[in-house]
Amino acid sequence: MAKGQKKQSCQEPQQGPLFDSKAFGRAVKAKRTARKETREQACEAVNISQRFLANIENVGQSASVQVICRLANRYEISMNQFFFPEKSGDKSATRQQLDILLDSLSENNLSVLLALAEQMAKLERKSSQSEKTE
Repeated sequence: MAKGQKKQSCQEPQQGPLFDSKAFGRAVKAKRTARKETREQACEAVNISQRFLANIENVGQSASVQVICRLANRYEISMNQFFFPEKSGDKSATRQQLDILLDSLSENNLSVLLALAEQMAKLERKSSQSEKTE
C-alpha cells in the first residue's frame, strides 16, 4: 500500500436490521395460536424456555439462527418476508398476520372468507361512492 493511502474497509455500511424479528415473532404467535398450541407445548418441541418464546412473540427478541429455523420449520413460516421485507410490499402488520393465518385454513374455509371479503369490498365501494355524491 502506498504511503498516505487509506485502508479500505471490507464491511458493508449498516442499513438497518437484516432480519425483522418483531414481524417474525408476530408470525410465530399467530401460527401457534391458530394451532391452539400452548406456549409450553411449543417450547418443549423447540427446546427453549417459555419466557424466551414470550419475548420472541411479544417484543421481537433476537434469537439464534437455530431457534429461528426450528420455529420456522415447526410452523411452516416462509423466511423471505423477514429477510427481504422490501419484497413483501408495504403491507401493514395486520395484513401480514392475516396472510399468515390464511395459510393455515382449508380450501373450504378460504372459500367462505373469499365470499365474505367480496361482500365487504362491495359494501366499502358503495359507502365510498355515497360519500363522494354527498
